[in-house]
Amino acid sequence: MTNKELINKYMNLLLNMSDTFKLLSEKSTEFTHLEQHIVEYINHIQKKTSILLNSYNNL
Repeated sequence: MTNKELINKYMNLLLNMSDTFKLLSEKSTEFTHLEQHIVEYINHIQKKTSILLNSYNNL
């Protein structure tokens, strides 16, 4: 498996995790403080990863 394939799998995993927590939050009556932090953390990681990938691809 190439680096690009691994990176794509990682990004898809992050997106799936984020979407799962968002969906759960919409379905639940109470969106807990912890769940909110998890969604924010995943979004933060997605942004950092995108920036790192852009830097890596520009090398």
